[in-house]
Amino acid sequence: MKAIAMTDFGSNNVFKTVDIEPPQIGDHDLLIEVLASSVNPIDIKLRQGAFPQLCPNMPAVLNSDVAGVVVETGRAVKNFSPGDEVFACAGGIAGIQGALAQHMAVPEKFVAKKPQKLSFTEAAALPLVALTAWEVIAKRALVSRDDKVLVIGGTGGVGHIAAQLAKLRGSEVTVTVGSEAKWGRIKDWGIDHYINYREESFEDALQRVNAPHGFNVVVDTVGDAMFQQAQSVIGPQGRLCSLVAAGTHDLTQAYIKSTRIDLINILLPIITGIGGDDRGMILTEIAQLVDSGQLHLLVDSHRFRFTEVAEAHAYMETKSHTGKIVLESNF
Repeated sequence: MKAIAMTDFGSNNVFKTVDIEPPQIGDHDLLIEVLASSVNPIDIKLRQGAFPQLCPNMPAVLNSDVAGVVVETGRAVKNFSPGDEVFACAGGIAGIQGALAQHMAVPEKFVAKKPQKLSFTEAAALPLVALTAWEVIAKRALVSRDDKVLVIGGTGGVGHIAAQLAKLRGSEVTVTVGSEAKWGRIKDWGIDHYINYREESFEDALQRVNAPHGFNVVVDTVGDAMFQQAQSVIGPQGRLCSLVAAGTHDLTQAYIKSTRIDLINILLPIITGIGGDDRGMILTEIAQLVDSGQLHLLVDSHRFRFTEVAEAHAYMETKSHTGKIVLESNF
């Protein structure tokens, strides 16, 4: 079976086209013909060797996001049949083969039928970011119509989904963007306010975005200095959810405000094999929101093939993309 594999840690040139053994499925698994995938920040970090303990075995086949067609089902699979068009977040980490291959074995509990109105390439942009945004908005922060929500990174992969899910729950939503052009990509989605962080500080914007006492919920999708900025604008007893809080941080402001902090690693059920039983159900709800026109997907205009994954990584590292970077299989 053909695959694109990482042969060592390092720069973009570590990717090679290789032949590997095709995956074997268990009783509760699906064998998926992979038609598309997408790049996530964790893929960059794995390639760079930031988390060597979480990397698949060398030669390592990365990417958790997958969209494709079911070609075989395990004996205990109940909800899928060969020919079904599906999408999922599974593999690409902790010794488990990812999506940059002709076929991928995925536990049934992680899989849903893809949105009908999306192509395979578009559907492959959704799973990881949608599951992460759902975890933040619906399960951790428990966002409600009384909340004022700030999403840091409003046109990023998780950010643009989290902002929409928060709006669907009736909250007042502010997003940060890096340019007026990026705001233009999402301004028609009902989001209430935006902060151009290159031109205005978060603190200076509080009155203008109707949050004089700070935000009830802050979603940090960027990390580093932005994690500190988030603490400065969260209100008393607010909820701060961060996807990238690894490292050393001063939590003084959070302590003073009695902030609840949630750190999100959406890949944990894949890494540990524990939990994640609701992943397929959540993706099914996401697909319904997409097909009903209530949830919109932001995909970058640059498209790449699997054999161009090095170029896709280089493009992501420029931080000039908007939304998700997608990859189409060309095996």
